[in-house]
Amino acid sequence: MKELETFLQNVAEGLRSLAGIVDTLADKSGQLQEFNTAGSEFTKNAGAVEVKPNNGGSKRRKIVRTGKATTASETVFRVIKSKKAGIVTSDLIKETDFEEKKVRNIIYKLKKQNKIKAAKRGVYIAS
Repeated sequence: MKELETFLQNVAEGLRSLAGIVDTLADKSGQLQEFNTAGSEFTKNAGAVEVKPNNGGSKRRKIVRTGKATTASETVFRVIKSKKAGIVTSDLIKETDFEEKKVRNIIYKLKKQNKIKAAKRGVYIAS
């Protein structure tokens, strides 16, 4: 029984330590977001998450979604839409850095939603 108490105390101490690290990262994330919105081109979805201090007086922070993250389907559709003459599946894989299976599944879903159509075999254009 004594071993269990000691173990649980060690776990609780570790969790407190992790909470401190998370608070530190949240503070740094807030600083990075200010930097990102100043025009940095190194990050994706700048401003997607904003960390605000809780007004209740506790050390916990509240995460507020301020932007919309881009889904894989949106990324593939955006690339297809940007190519007026159409784009081949292999080029889609290169441009998006997705696996072949993922791209093919997304193409299938976009075709079912009538967002894209096949100009010819393996070449897709926006509808």
